Amino acid sequence: MICATFVLCCQLATLCGQESIKDLPGCWEHQVNDDWHISFNGHLHEMANSSGDPVPACSVWVKHSKYFASGVVMPGGGIMLGGREAESDLIAALEVAIRSLGGTPATDEEQQEKQP
Repeated sequence: MICATFVLCCQLATLCGQESIKDLPGCWEHQVNDDWHISFNGHLHEMANSSGDPVPACSVWVKHSKYFASGVVMPGGGIMLGGREAESDLIAALEVAIRSLGGTPATDEEQQEKQP
């Protein structure tokens, strides 16, 4: 099963017009909101983002601007400094960004499927 946070990052990239992140010369970067910034590396090797942070292959580096929260999100999971609260905040920010671009967050679709 693919990590929900990774799915939301992919969904946001698609809504922003990215079709093939692996074909970009570096990471695809996006300011999700005032607090969260993501760097998506679609390459099969580590790449540095514009801040010089190492982004592992096929993963998303996430960073919060105000408090000590950052992490790496991969299809199978990831790690977030700042714990579940930081991850929940990131997910909420991604959902808002997706909605602002006219999309329905995958997390909303999953909840609708669980309804009887």
